[in-house]
Amino acid sequence: MTKDDAEALLSRYTTQVTTLKREPGTWDILQVDILQDGRKIGGYTRNYPSLFNTFVPFVQEGQVYALYSRNYTAARLMRLPECEDMGGEEPSPGGFCPTDFYVPYLPEKDLVGKWGFISGCVWGDDSSWKIQYLDLIDAAQGILRREERFGYLEMASHLSLKECVSLSFYYPGDDYEEIEFTIRRVYSMAQGKFAQGFDGYD
Repeated sequence: MTKDDAEALLSRYTTQVTTLKREPGTWDILQVDILQDGRKIGGYTRNYPSLFNTFVPFVQEGQVYALYSRNYTAARLMRLPECEDMGGEEPSPGGFCPTDFYVPYLPEKDLVGKWGFISGCVWGDDSSWKIQYLDLIDAAQGILRREERFGYLEMASHLSLKECVSLSFYYPGDDYEEIEFTIRRVYSMAQGKFAQGFDGYD
């Protein structure tokens, strides 16, 4: 499948989000309807008042899946157009809270939906959005693996995850297979050091 074919296929899937009000002192939740060519085919409830970019379809071996987050502390896999939950992370009080997904599809670089990226934060940490790696090679079996292989990598403010990742110099099979990231760094002139996250300076 070419890149253009994949993009045309994925563009058929969109979402329509409705906020469901709850009692005072608790978070509102979201009803996320999944549309194919503008027609509702399924949906789910998300237990957080913002969707961010946490419904992202991708293609692997001609099949369409979606990364999504119905619980704000877990990333999961869905099969489309069936809207079938296939598996993934389970909710956890200290889980990684997804805010965005990006799965490159560039067949000329042998990038065909087998891995991607996730951004978010760990509940209760410094609240900055970090970029992590997603192993999707077993997506057909409902398995995803999230890895912190980039270390503490804070994504740039006001950019999407896709905009923070450049694969221009990624060439499969060479000695480097380089990925470039646009990241956030804050420097204090008064303290003469870089900050890490929103909690301050080491």
